[in-house]
Amino acid sequence: MIYHDYHIHSNFSCDCKFSMEEMCNGAIENGVKEVGFTDHYDLHHNEECRGYLKIEPWIAELKRMRAEL
Repeated sequence: MIYHDYHIHSNFSCDCKFSMEEMCNGAIENGVKEVGFTDHYDLHHNEECRGYLKIEPWIAELKRMRAEL
């Protein structure tokens, strides 16, 4: 049984299509007690997803997930 996962991405990263809420609900359904979002914050000028992560909306969604779930 996996009780925690501290390396998951949400749709705040360009390589994931699932929202934080979907990821949290999936964790709950599978008995995972703790998750840690490690969405990409790419800054290198050659990076395909440079600038994709928007910090303020990411923080707001993280706070919402903490409050609701």
